[in-house]
Amino acid sequence: MKDTVNSYMNSRILLLYVSSSHSAILISAKYENWTKVFQQ
Repeated sequence: MKDTVNSYMNSRILLLYVSSSHSAILISAKYENWTKVFQQ
């Protein structure tokens, strides 16, 4: 039972990491678009 809980927690942490890095990529992409707009 303990192994199941550990693997569940690990998958949750991994999912959180993936989603947070994904939103960081989206934010940086939006920021790059804004800087391009201002540089024109």
